[in-house]
Amino acid sequence: MSGPDILEIADLSFQYSRTSGGESVPALDHISFSVEQGEIVILTGPSGSGKSTLLRCLNGLIPQSTRGTMTGQVMVAGKDTSTCPVHELASTVGMVFQDPDTQFFSSEVDTELAFGLEQRGVEEKAMEQAIASIADLLGITHLLGRSLDQLSWGERQRVAVASVVVTGPDLLILDEPFSGLDRLGAEALSACLGSLVQKRGMTLFITEHRLDRLGSLKGRYLVLNRGRLIYDGSPDAVMAGILERDDILLPPEDECRPVGRNMRRESGSDFGGDRSPGLRLSGVTYQYPGSVAPVLNAVDLRIRPSEITVLVGANGSGKSTLLRLLNGLIKPDFGEVLVDGRSIAGSTVAQISQTVGVLFQHADYQLFAETIADELAFGPKNFRVPAPEINRRIKQVLADLNLGSLRLTAPPLALSVGEKQRVAIAGLLMMESPILVMDEPTLGLDWTLKLKLARVLRLLGDAGRTVLVVTHDQAFVRLCADRVVTLTGGRIQEVTDGIGA
Repeated sequence: MSGPDILEIADLSFQYSRTSGGESVPALDHISFSVEQGEIVILTGPSGSGKSTLLRCLNGLIPQSTRGTMTGQVMVAGKDTSTCPVHELASTVGMVFQDPDTQFFSSEVDTELAFGLEQRGVEEKAMEQAIASIADLLGITHLLGRSLDQLSWGERQRVAVASVVVTGPDLLILDEPFSGLDRLGAEALSACLGSLVQKRGMTLFITEHRLDRLGSLKGRYLVLNRGRLIYDGSPDAVMAGILERDDILLPPEDECRPVGRNMRRESGSDFGGDRSPGLRLSGVTYQYPGSVAPVLNAVDLRIRPSEITVLVGANGSGKSTLLRLLNGLIKPDFGEVLVDGRSIAGSTVAQISQTVGVLFQHADYQLFAETIADELAFGPKNFRVPAPEINRRIKQVLADLNLGSLRLTAPPLALSVGEKQRVAIAGLLMMESPILVMDEPTLGLDWTLKLKLARVLRLLGDAGRTVLVVTHDQAFVRLCADRVVTLTGGRIQEVTDGIGA
């Protein structure tokens, strides 16, 4: 805390418009606080508590581009965010969204980093120096010259952070910036963000569920619950008590207890007699066009029925690419992918999807219906599941994923990030696929919701389903993994028993 207030919020409330149901849903409820220049503020709270909504009030996106009713006032560097044009606020307020792809303007890393500087009329030489400096600071120099669509989600996230920081805003807002990063990446980002405060006097306003990933970042904590500010202060015992009471804070990873399984297993069994493994990659190699090396190299892996296999590895190790191979979105250059003992080489994605259900990293890429009800029913209807059975499944997934409070007439894309994630997971579960493949399913979920999801996956494993989860969330790994597969540099480095085994 080393300067005057850069942010002042007075009696702020906001309600989203829900035209589909004629209702209005409160998101923020009479919030007041201020932030000094050079301060680090960490905002946490349960999924759907209003965190992302609050962030959008800080840069004028609310109320200027979001339908709803806002009362109270938000002042940033003396500018009223409700009247000051968003493009003018952008010179003071930089924001990194949860999904980096939503803010990219280019297809290449270099031109993405240059975009904001070009809009400010920065000279070419100064621009090159600024890009080189921020790339070095954030550890992404090796990504310069590459296409964004060839990067892992964690790598794209770091590029998004760099593209905002390079323009030099006074207030940097980050919406769960650590969610897609491995531990080393999170530690590096934490150290870099801290240096921005120390060397440039930048103010940080960060939302995060996984507080253990904050590393060296120390600052003031704000806790939201149901749109209300229930704590404002240092991370002391008082806040810890509030977090524990509201199931907001993840317990230390070494205290996570696995969700117990009921199925009896014999060591070394494939859990099905002569049945083939649920999924198998045999000598699979894949190289993206234009890349200098394969992202996956001679991968051999069996993913067995009746258990939960968790795939871990550093950002860029090939995890998401492996998942795209499993349902035919891309084809291996060498080797083959087998689903239930049969090669999928000659099958279409639609045919494979009848057996392999996939959850991608971001719910926005899987949600498209106008209402939650239509979203959940879409897949089963296409497979001609009878309406009574669809209704039964809807009731079940709503209960399993704590979605009962949402109106089924609400538009999915208007929900919070955590709510959208759960609706996408619910859509996957509606299909009752024999094989489930999930890429970072805990994004945007608080501890209570992660525990619910772990229990659902445990039940699916006990029922004989094949489950593969890709995640950086070590607490979630400890909750549910039967086997942990480590991918390093495009190769399987290690396969070990998980705590749930």
